[in-house]
Amino acid sequence: MQKCTCCGQSFSWKEVWKANAFLYSPLTCKNCGTEHTVTFWTRLIMGVFIATLLTMINVFLNRYHLAVRYQIIFVCVYLVLMIVLFPYLARYKRSKNNTNEHS
Repeated sequence: MQKCTCCGQSFSWKEVWKANAFLYSPLTCKNCGTEHTVTFWTRLIMGVFIATLLTMINVFLNRYHLAVRYQIIFVCVYLVLMIVLFPYLARYKRSKNNTNEHS
């Protein structure tokens, strides 16, 4: 799990998830107040996960003709995995417009 770049305080799974659930909002350290923003690579990873989901749905619809209930189950399982795992994969960097002067 990601830690604050200034004080080393770990961010909780819930804090990271909430920050990403609302369009990658900045994550602020509770200990020192340093603001962190999500990295480009984290956004890229999320984009790949979403594109993979859409591609897999398309493949299953066209090639295997799975029943709708199986497609819904597959999508739900995939989304739950993304929601659970994403906070562990997310990486943040200190904001450029950060007013906190810790080094």
